[in-house]
Amino acid sequence: MTKNCIGKAVLLVGSMFLAYSVDAQYKHQPGKGSSDPQSPSEAQASVSSPQFKPIAGTPEGTREATIFTHALPRVRSRLAIRTIIVPAGKPVTLVAENEGVFEIRAGSASDESEGKTKKLKRGEVWQVSRGTRVTLRAAEELAVVRAIYLIPAEN
Repeated sequence: MTKNCIGKAVLLVGSMFLAYSVDAQYKHQPGKGSSDPQSPSEAQASVSSPQFKPIAGTPEGTREATIFTHALPRVRSRLAIRTIIVPAGKPVTLVAENEGVFEIRAGSASDESEGKTKKLKRGEVWQVSRGTRVTLRAAEELAVVRAIYLIPAEN
């Protein structure tokens, strides 16, 4: 129980730190921040598109892209944020590479893990431990899953 609470606290603190540091970096870049507004076309040009790649061992159409990574030296870890596309049709089994959280960002899905079926709607979040196998089936055309991992530093 205590380990679970510590993990959640580390994820929460890491997320807050990440949001603060990204905001601070953005505001201190030349031509950015509230003092020098950017046109929408300039803002869109400065954001790169994520590069989605197939996930080995999953049905065709299942893809993943790393959206953001950030070192957290004080907790000797790094934060990795990924987007996973789960196509409709066949169930997709994802293995959590590290401790973290999954969130349904778009669409809906059912979690068919451990012999039980649980319906997941947009916005639902659940914690995963390293090595957890999560079997998802998109209920619509597709489901978009956000995976936020806390990756311990290698010793």
